[in-house]
Amino acid sequence: MAVNQIVRREPGRQVGTVGQLSVSPNAPNVVPGLVRLTVELRDLSSAKIVKLAEQIRARAREIAAQTRTGIEMRPAAHHSEALATPEVQSSIEAAAARLGLRTRRLPSGAGHDAQMMATLGPMGMIFVPSVGGISHAPQEFSRWEDCARGTGVLLETVLAWAK
Repeated sequence: MAVNQIVRREPGRQVGTVGQLSVSPNAPNVVPGLVRLTVELRDLSSAKIVKLAEQIRARAREIAAQTRTGIEMRPAAHHSEALATPEVQSSIEAAAARLGLRTRRLPSGAGHDAQMMATLGPMGMIFVPSVGGISHAPQEFSRWEDCARGTGVLLETVLAWAK
């Protein structure tokens, strides 16, 4: 709850999740003696992630004092933001236009392969529509024809860069 509250009170498109919990002894009628969890923070700004992480650390210290429990926090990983290369974005938009498709620029704070590829060279991403706009959830579904259109945009973009 604290992660959710801290992330949501800050203006912007940042995301904070607690997506993994390990509870011991993990029995329905026993107060856990140990809980391990992961907190993942995502945003296009490393400075904002650092700021949110410090707020979460401060809140964890308050919770520990209030509940007389021990809370230990250790950074597991940090990946710098990876912004799309404007020339690649323009090439993607031009490829979509040649295929008669509309485009919209979307920020992505997710840790895609593109985040790692951006350390090697120019990067951009092509997103296809998901039914209902649902993404990164079990209910996510994209129609095959939209996937095929996205593949066509990728091909057109790669061919343009190959010239």
